[in-house]
Amino acid sequence: IFYSEKCEWIEAGVSWQATSQPVQFRWLAYSFATGTWTTVSDWSQADYITWRPQKGNYWLRVEAKSADGAEANWTMEYESKRDFTKHYVDISGIYCQEDNYGIRAGAVHSTTDTGAKFRWMVYDINKGTWTTISDWNHSEWVNWKPEKSNYWLRVEAMTTDGRESDYTIAKRIERYNIMGNSSTNLSQMVAYYRKNAVYPSYYLGSDAPNIESFCQIYIEECAAEGVKAEVAFAQAMKETGFLRFGGQVSITQYNFAGLGATDGGAAGASFPNVRTGVRAQIQHLKAYASTDALKNPCVDPRFNLVKRGTAPYVEWLGQKENPQGYGWATAQNYGYSIKNDYIRKLLTM
Repeated sequence: IFYSEKCEWIEAGVSWQATSQPVQFRWLAYSFATGTWTTVSDWSQADYITWRPQKGNYWLRVEAKSADGAEANWTMEYESKRDFTKHYVDISGIYCQEDNYGIRAGAVHSTTDTGAKFRWMVYDINKGTWTTISDWNHSEWVNWKPEKSNYWLRVEAMTTDGRESDYTIAKRIERYNIMGNSSTNLSQMVAYYRKNAVYPSYYLGSDAPNIESFCQIYIEECAAEGVKAEVAFAQAMKETGFLRFGGQVSITQYNFAGLGATDGGAAGASFPNVRTGVRAQIQHLKAYASTDALKNPCVDPRFNLVKRGTAPYVEWLGQKENPQGYGWATAQNYGYSIKNDYIRKLLTM
């Protein structure tokens, strides 16, 4: 007897030969739990069966008789590790894909029940708390926008008749903090800029007559407020096209991150010099990334319009990627672009 375990049943067949045909077969099962024999398939020419045993130990027996009256039989022992008379669900893994919107996770599973439901939960190891991110429903998929932390990601499944399965994985989520010690320096910032553009002559008579003094202002102003210099500088390079401008904001405004330049076409705020414009940008970043008070007098005209502390990570500066819907800009992947297209290249100089 050979057999194969499927989701819904056991498929069993018999290997045989006979000199006289046709041959008929009968299949029986003996349950050790009940001490009884049952007929799985009565006499027919089928040399295979589908069998739905309950959980337990069995003898599975096949009997054969040929047209000339010859008889044979074979018996094997079989342990059924689950109840095939009930619905079946088994989760064997979790598939995760991270994109600019967060984590897309799916349960790798098999089931006999089209009505099976799933629930997704996460345990934040750093906080010691469980959170339900998707309550019981028929979808084995979930979208999750986690903060930077260490997690257990868990999915549970249940059939309509109460059969259950679950699976848990560890997941470490990395995010780029806006606040903190800078990972860049003056020479790196200067080299990065010079690789991409020529410093505008417009600034020759300003408080930053060259790219070295321009970058030094970013380092000083970021250090004062606790903002990472690579974050503010990279954002400015993205917003201004490496100080080429050409959009709603002009070079004469000393506005290096589009402050006040809304989707409606407004030109945005203007500042008297480079340092003030840089300071306003950094203060606006701090408004999103922290709830701490400013160290320098506030020059950001939009500081009080920000929901403070709602974007502690560069990735969350884009409203579409921020779990709370706040952020610096409405453009898709805004924060991810700053990190991947600018910061990453800056730090490899």
